[in-house]
Amino acid sequence: MKLLILTPQLPYPPHQGTSLRNFNIIQGLSAAHQITLLSLREEQTEPDADSLGPLSELCDIVLTVPVPVPRSMSKRFFQLLTTRDPDLSHRLRSGWFDITLRRLLSEETFDVVQIEGIELAWTIASIRTVNRAQNIVFDAHNAEAQLQNRAYLADVRHLKRWPAAIYSRIQSYRLKSYESWACKSCNGVVAVSRQDKEILMAQVDGNLPQITVIPNSIDVQHFEALASAPDNHQIRSALQNDIVFTGKMDYRPNVDAVLWFADEVWPEIKALRPESTWAIVGQKPHPRLTDLEKQPGVTITGRVEDVAPY
Repeated sequence: MKLLILTPQLPYPPHQGTSLRNFNIIQGLSAAHQITLLSLREEQTEPDADSLGPLSELCDIVLTVPVPVPRSMSKRFFQLLTTRDPDLSHRLRSGWFDITLRRLLSEETFDVVQIEGIELAWTIASIRTVNRAQNIVFDAHNAEAQLQNRAYLADVRHLKRWPAAIYSRIQSYRLKSYESWACKSCNGVVAVSRQDKEILMAQVDGNLPQITVIPNSIDVQHFEALASAPDNHQIRSALQNDIVFTGKMDYRPNVDAVLWFADEVWPEIKALRPESTWAIVGQKPHPRLTDLEKQPGVTITGRVEDVAPY
C-alpha cells in the first residue's frame, strides 16, 4: 500500500520515546509498503541525506517543514480562554505543514494516512476536507486525558503547585473530549498498551473504530551485539548501577515517576542494602531532580550517546 505518515518530529535519530516509536513503526512498515513521510523538524535548514540516516532508504519521500515558533504565555492563556480545545492541540499547528499536507493529498492517492500522536490530530479536519473518504489511522502514543489527570493528582497534594494542578484539571477535561473526537473521527486507532486501549474505549463508551495494540519496540539486535562485544568499557561502567530509569527527563510523567520512587521506594532499598546504586539516564534533566544527585548512590547522567549499555 501507499502510506502517508505524519510525525511531530523527525523520527531519526531515535533519541526519545516519540521518535523511537515512530522510527521502528516506519522500519517495520517499509518492508511491505511505500511510505511518504511528512514531519516537522526543529532545525532551521532542511535535512540532507546524511542527517536523515536510514529514513531516506526506508521512505520513498521525506518532506519536512519547520516546527512552529513556541507560543508565548499570553497567547496560550488567550487560547485557554477563547477555545475549548486542550493546550496540546495548539502546540504544533502549522500553516506550512497544513499547506504541504493538502498538496500531497491532492497530488497523490494514499491508501492510509497515519497520524502519530495527539499533537497532530488537528490534521484530521484538513484530511477530511481534501478527501472525506480517506482512510485515517490515529496512533495514540498516550492516553493523554488520563496523563493530565494523574498530573493533577500529583500536584494537588502540594499547596505551591496548586496553579499547575488547576491547569492540569482543566486540560484533562478538554483532552478527554478532544481525544475522543480524534479517535471517533478516524478509521482505525492504535494504542501502545492494553491499559491505554481500555482507557480510550471507556472515554467513548466503547464507540470506537477498530483499535489495535502495538507496543513500543526496540532494536534487539543492537543490544545483543553490544552485550557480546569483548571487553566493552561502556557495559562495565553501566553495569555498576543496580537500578536504572531511562527516559526523557524533562517529560513531566518521567519527572513525577522518579521523584515518587525517590520518596517512596529508594529509602527502603538503601536501608536494606546501603551500597545500592541508581542511575537516572536521559536527556534534559528537570531542575526538580537536582537535589536527587546529592543522595548517595544516585547518578543523573543527562544525555548519553547510547542508552543500551545501561
